[in-house]
Amino acid sequence: ADEAQCRGACRTLFPSITPELDALIVRLSEDLANDQAVADPYWVERDAMSADPRSTAALLTIQQSLQNKQKAHELLLQFLLAVGWWEELGMVDNGDRQMSTIHLIGEHDEKLVAAEALLTMNLKYPELLDASIQRSLRSRSEAGSPPNTSHHHRFYSKVTDIDHVLSALLEYEAERSSVSSPEDLLEHFILPINDILQTYLNAALRSRHSKLAILYPKDLFSRIITNEYQPWTALSSVNGIRTVLLKHIGFTVDRGLASTASTESQQVLFGQLFHLADFLLDGYLPQLESASHSHLSKRAAAIQQELEAVRHDVIQPFLDHGELDRARQLAERYGDFSTMVNLCHNQQGDDRLQSYISRFSDRGFSEFLFKWYLDKGQRDMLFKQHKSLHPKVAAFLQDHPTLGWMQSVQMGRYDEASTTLEMLAINEKANLDRRKSLFSLAKLSKLAHLADYNIADDQLSGIGIWQELILHQEDMKHKCDNMESFSVPMEPKAMIELLVQDNVADNFVQAFQILDLAKDQLSDEIQSLPVFILCQAIAREYDRWLAVTEDETQDSIASTLFCRVIIKLMNSRAHILHLLPWDTDLLCSEVLSNDDFQNPDAVRFWINAIFQKANGAAVA
Repeated sequence: ADEAQCRGACRTLFPSITPELDALIVRLSEDLANDQAVADPYWVERDAMSADPRSTAALLTIQQSLQNKQKAHELLLQFLLAVGWWEELGMVDNGDRQMSTIHLIGEHDEKLVAAEALLTMNLKYPELLDASIQRSLRSRSEAGSPPNTSHHHRFYSKVTDIDHVLSALLEYEAERSSVSSPEDLLEHFILPINDILQTYLNAALRSRHSKLAILYPKDLFSRIITNEYQPWTALSSVNGIRTVLLKHIGFTVDRGLASTASTESQQVLFGQLFHLADFLLDGYLPQLESASHSHLSKRAAAIQQELEAVRHDVIQPFLDHGELDRARQLAERYGDFSTMVNLCHNQQGDDRLQSYISRFSDRGFSEFLFKWYLDKGQRDMLFKQHKSLHPKVAAFLQDHPTLGWMQSVQMGRYDEASTTLEMLAINEKANLDRRKSLFSLAKLSKLAHLADYNIADDQLSGIGIWQELILHQEDMKHKCDNMESFSVPMEPKAMIELLVQDNVADNFVQAFQILDLAKDQLSDEIQSLPVFILCQAIAREYDRWLAVTEDETQDSIASTLFCRVIIKLMNSRAHILHLLPWDTDLLCSEVLSNDDFQNPDAVRFWINAIFQKANGAAVA
């Protein structure tokens, strides 16, 4: 009842969540996190009682303060959930970025937990953290800090800025590295700082994950996140944690691993590196998820590209030093398919590879694997996949038809294979022998399909036409001087134009045969090409036709190339005669409409006579 009354009162005071209320709630959350508990005379007295501000008693005082803050902040969270405001909170400005109110409040909650974890590190590494804390305080505004308090109290009181000490740690380490021996650098800086980073981030993320279902349900996350969201544990600003992690992972690899030959020390370093790399890469996942909205597609691509580059950089040291299990774990967790496949390939991990295909089926692993096989020249592996993967292989090979037809044959899809092969053959422009082989394979596949389904072989006619055209081109090798040009497939029109360049009547007949075969391909020129062929027959003996008179004998006209071509056409397959143009079309051509003829009427007479004889033969 009390909760219902409270909810009603809040709704009365604030019927809806306004930007002002969002800002007020964030301010309250921040004030709780940064509460100056040491202002209480009790805490001041306790601080004064301790001669050494780094003593256990002094730090326990701070720990008690941090725990009290956590309890107070938890009450705020429970209140916001109870009155129904949590899911209605909007967006607020936070420095130079805008973020959701609930994530900013959650950030304060996580930093309180992380601050307590950092305090435990203060007991473990007092000199290192004290120096870094004081360095961090010098860059922080101390306005409002109670007088006569230790640097520990001042530092741990302002929880929202506490992560700045991490970059101070790296600055101090870099400063001391120039005067420290490799052994001291490893023992007193690299290993401790890695431990601090790991403990600090582990506490923050553990707190986040423990409240994930309550504070950040999936439907709420997708509703409130319309802009890019970058958790505070993954900020890439100058002092951001992502920047800190990138720097110290690199420093650990370059200076830490290089400074020790001890297997034990190396294993400790690799254990630390693994966890830091895990923290680093994990920070990209919510950022990528938030950029999944269509208006952020370009940004999502940039984040993915950055993730892939960072992922490679942090996994590579494990590979270089033979830490393959750790490399594999990171690769599996963050989708480094290249590393996963390479490790399986180098370690005979076929079973693991098959498990990846199933495990990452919704993330395109099989397609990546197939492309990897192509890039590595292992095309045969595509056809050794389990039968259950044949459809995926076939889908992948749709963009690789030179291999796709083989997969179709393997799956018994002979008609599909024939269609692909025929398309490849038609598109083969560089090598005549290859085109011939592809058409032969297309015909074999079609025959296999026809045999399976008992279909008439009239479906082979299209392939047969192409094969006959190839035979014509091969035959032309013996008739023309330029042999090399015939190694490249020729278009039917080019073949025709080449055949009519000499005075051989058989070549002109062959040109008509090619025209007949390719009439579908040359449909736009089916009327003009016969005229062109016969005009070339006249043009080859142009002077002879210029001198034609009425006194010409039949035998003299019969000896002309034009007449010999017509006669050979009459003696060949009759249906080719149907390709002959009308005599009027021929007489209107540029060649025969020339005024230079000695007796134009005589030319027209003999052309008509020859055509009448040819047309009679066609009718017969």
